[in-house]
Amino acid sequence: MPRLLSTTLRASMCATLHTPARNSQPTGPNRACVYVLARRDRRRFKLGWARSPMHRARQLPEFRRDELDLDGSRVIWLPTRPRAEQIERSMHKTLAPYRVDAEHRAAGSQEWFAGHAQDTALRMLGQMPLGESSHLTARVVRLTLPAPPADALTIAMSIETGPQETWWRLEDLFSRLVMHCRITVQEGDELVLTVHRLRLHTGPEMAELRRAALDADSYQCWRDGRPLAFVQIFSWQGDDLVLRMTPMKVLERWEDGAELAWQVRGFLARLKRQAPLRQMA
Repeated sequence: MPRLLSTTLRASMCATLHTPARNSQPTGPNRACVYVLARRDRRRFKLGWARSPMHRARQLPEFRRDELDLDGSRVIWLPTRPRAEQIERSMHKTLAPYRVDAEHRAAGSQEWFAGHAQDTALRMLGQMPLGESSHLTARVVRLTLPAPPADALTIAMSIETGPQETWWRLEDLFSRLVMHCRITVQEGDELVLTVHRLRLHTGPEMAELRRAALDADSYQCWRDGRPLAFVQIFSWQGDDLVLRMTPMKVLERWEDGAELAWQVRGFLARLKRQAPLRQMA
C-alpha cells in the first residue's frame, strides 16, 4: 500500500471514531452494511451502503449483464444506517483519487473505483470500528450471505475478527516493523519469523509497534466461535523477538485457507527479499 494512502487510511479510520455514542451491536431493522461490489473483470468496483446489498446489486445494469462477481464481493454489517453512511463517506473520501466512470448513466452509475484499489478498499473495510465507544470491528463476509440475526450468540460471532482481517493487520504490523528492524524468515519443518534487535528499540516512536508485537491478541483470530492463531509461540532470544508461525498446511485447512495461505506466502517472500537489503544498509 502506498505510504501516503496508508497514512490517509489511518487518519480516515480515526475520524470515524468521533460520532455520537451508539449501541455497537447490529440489532433490528436499523442495521445496514457497507459493501465492496466486485466485477468479474476487476476493472472497477462499487463501494456504497445498503440495507439489502443483494437487492442493491440486482438493480444494477452490471447484474443484468452478468458482469458482477457476487461471490467475490464483501460487506460489513453495522449497527445503524447513520454509521454505515458515515463509513461510506469516509472510505469515499480516502479512495477519491481512484474514482472512475461506470461507462453508463443508468441507476448505480456513481461510486465506482479503479479495480487496482479493490484490495485497499477491502483492507479498509476490515479495519473500520463498529462504533465510537468500541474498538471492535465487524467481520468482512461474503455479500451473498444473509445479514446475521440479532440474537446474542450470532451478534457475538459477527463482531469477531476473522482470519482475513487479522492477517491484513499483521501485514501492516510487520511492514511497519521492518522499517526499523531486520526481519528474517526461516522455512522448513517450522516457519519462524525473527524480528532482530527489537528489544533495543525503546524509543517512544516504537512504543505502539512493540506493544502490538508483544500482544498475543495481535496474532489471534476467530472463526465461528473458535480461536485460531497465526503465531503459536513467541519469545525473546537475546534482543530478538522470535515468532513461531502456524504451519502453512494448517492455515490451508482453515475456511478460505488456500487464498489466505497464498497471501501469507507472498508476503513472507517479500520479507525475505528485504532482509539482505536491510543487512547491507
